[in-house]
Parts: sequence; structure tokens; C-alpha cells
Amino acid sequence: MRFKISAAESGKYVICEVFEAVTSEFALEFGKATVEASREHGVTRQLYDVRQVRNINSVFHNYDFAYKDMVNLELEHDNRAAILVDSTDRSHDFVEIVSRNAGFNVRVFVEEERAIAWLEEASA
Repeated sequence: MRFKISAAESGKYVICEVFEAVTSEFALEFGKATVEASREHGVTRQLYDVRQVRNINSVFHNYDFAYKDMVNLELEHDNRAAILVDSTDRSHDFVEIVSRNAGFNVRVFVEEERAIAWLEEASA
């Protein structure tokens, strides 16, 4: 199993646990599956748990992913995606930067509780 998708106990977001190193192609695969699960559960928020894996994309591929591939996910305007990382892993940081610059509401978190709080807070 490369990734596992489940609904949060609160019902307010969907969780995607990733078990293989992240590339653009793989991120698009698990991203589409997670967004589809979100729609099935009637939510627009996702928690991507990548604490066990690194992003092995080049800077170019991360940029390209944010500006070209993420459009294919057809995210709702109020979508939120939290990326939960290991405290020693900085490989996902650039994804947050370019995704936010491309207009997507993506944040990287080290603390699971903070990620969940952000996903569960009311939309402004």
C-alpha cells in the first residue's frame, strides 16, 4: 500500500497517510484520491501525513506541480490542505511556498494538534 485514506473522527477533514517518497506523479495520484474522498464525505479539507517520507522532487518539479498539476485537482475555493511533516524534514517546505503563491491554501505543520486545529476552525 502506497497511501491510505480515511475520514477524521470529527468528520471535518480527510486524512491521507503517505508511505512512499513523494514525487509530482505520486503526489497527483494520492492528491486526486484524497480530494475525491473529501468530496464523498462533503468536506473541503485534507491532512496529508508525510512524516514517514521525504519529498524527492527537484525545485523545478515542485514549482511545476503547484502551478500546473494542482489545477487538475479542481479544488473548491475554500479548500485547506495541511501537510504534516517530521520535525527534521524540510523537504516539503518549498511545496507550501509555491502552492500558496499559486493561490492554494496549503500549510506545513510539525505538530499534529496544530494541523488539526487549523483544519477544524471555521472558515472566515
